[in-house]
Amino acid sequence: YEYILNKYNLCVIRRKNINIDEELNKYKKYNGDIIDLSLDIEDTDSIKIKDSINNDKEYARKYLDKKVYDYIINKGFYSPNYKENIEVDDKTKEEFLQQYDSSSYEKMSITTDITLFGVSDITKDNYRQIDQKAFSVLLVKRNTHPFLGRWCLPGGFLSLDETLIDCARRVLFSETNLDNVYLEQLYTFSGLDRDIRGRVLSCSYLGLIDKNKITNRLQDNAKFFVISLEEDNNIITINFKSDNDSFSCKVLKEVDQFGIVNYKEIENDYLAFDNLLVIMTSINRLQNKIKYTDIVFHMMPKKFTFKELQLVFEAILGKKLLDPVFRREMKDKLIKTEEIKADGGHRPAILYEYRGE
Repeated sequence: YEYILNKYNLCVIRRKNINIDEELNKYKKYNGDIIDLSLDIEDTDSIKIKDSINNDKEYARKYLDKKVYDYIINKGFYSPNYKENIEVDDKTKEEFLQQYDSSSYEKMSITTDITLFGVSDITKDNYRQIDQKAFSVLLVKRNTHPFLGRWCLPGGFLSLDETLIDCARRVLFSETNLDNVYLEQLYTFSGLDRDIRGRVLSCSYLGLIDKNKITNRLQDNAKFFVISLEEDNNIITINFKSDNDSFSCKVLKEVDQFGIVNYKEIENDYLAFDNLLVIMTSINRLQNKIKYTDIVFHMMPKKFTFKELQLVFEAILGKKLLDPVFRREMKDKLIKTEEIKADGGHRPAILYEYRGE
């Protein structure tokens, strides 16, 4: 009932001589409105109607629509000997398939969209690395309608002869020239008006990559954008920046009574479809998952320093972490090597490897 009261408005019609104010007050904390109606209508009683159907039927005829009354009588509802008649399908599988008509059901299309995140170094003019890394997402510029000229996530339609994950891998390679990328299913986006071409569901995937491992040249219309977030009273500004392009969009962050986070687009002139909501959902998922899984190591090279790992976490979370706390949380996940990294401008640091897979 919480879902209904949060998503819908309800009209409540009072019975005569019954006070419901105390009962209604219990539900005013929910988002939906409860519209209290006082109508001058005769009171009816469902128990009296049921009793009337089995007796004189006069009360039932008075208060029921004729079609409803006839339907109840014909079905024998509420009679003492009523028993539901459950029809048994005695057709064979072959007979069922011969009679089955798939055109009786509406059809829709399915796409996969991939939010591929990467982290890279930030350098000064003298190429000396500073204590910060850039968190980025891969976007593709559309060269067809709809949303011609806008940026979007790599995405495409599911074929009848492939699985969702195969579709995601195919689409990512064909639109960006990247393969062998970590992908996991994120969420299904099903807004009724998310695609002007018709009813299209999007099964989105979260992808992670170590940008230093990229050897394939990206397609000409594909580009990584550094992203940063600014939040003010649940309004989040998302800044996208690349070498030659930069833009910003805004969403409203909403949290329901179950703690589930949703986003509502309020300013977007640059991203196609509902990709802004997909990106925000992906960021939220990644920020939560790196706290209780080892997913972040898909963005790391084979060997890295403790500081490099911490900078990746800070880039994703958008905040500075306490060095001692971070080291304590990570130490059991890493293997210390015999190698040292000499980083220009910084003291040499020990290299580590991920203990997992």
